[in-house]
Amino acid sequence: MQWWRRKLKAWRPIEAGDGTGTDNSGDIQKATGKTVLAAEQVSKAVEGGVKQTAESGASIRKMAESISEAAQAAEQIACPASSS
Repeated sequence: MQWWRRKLKAWRPIEAGDGTGTDNSGDIQKATGKTVLAAEQVSKAVEGGVKQTAESGASIRKMAESISEAAQAAEQIACPASSS
């Protein structure tokens, strides 16, 4: 038996009011399942964000190259003698 299952089995909180122990393992399993699902959704969202960031970076680099080329072309047009 896994260590956390033993601890979970040993854990029996006392329900307020009647003083009897209750087994909340079903509730804990549901909450754990929801937490895992939420973590998976966040992981997918992060992966999408990373991909989008990489694509944005590539686009910005291409724009920077185009701007640099345009600036060089403008400089050559403005001062054609100095480019020879």
